[in-house]
Amino acid sequence: KAFCIGGCTCSIYFSSEKWGNKMTKEEIFEKLKEIFISEFELDESKITMDELVAEDLDLDSIDAVDIIVKMKQYLPAKINPDSFRKVRTVGDVVDILYEDSKEG
Repeated sequence: KAFCIGGCTCSIYFSSEKWGNKMTKEEIFEKLKEIFISEFELDESKITMDELVAEDLDLDSIDAVDIIVKMKQYLPAKINPDSFRKVRTVGDVVDILYEDSKEG
């Protein structure tokens, strides 16, 4: 079961108001954890880079859009929604946000 937010024709832009420089993978992961805990009431101990987003964390594509919207204030780049078509783990989300932000 893929964790997909692709399929739309829009692009999501991220501003760097809070972060003057590009975030590291560790910083992205920490921000994602904060969002998972505050918005989805997930147990912090269950949030690892290896967790399956759909199966283990029970998040769907609508949740993915919410996560991306919450993350946009921290990342300075345009993120391609199609990049998320093959996301399976939290680590995949971190990698995509990190790689796409380098292109911005």
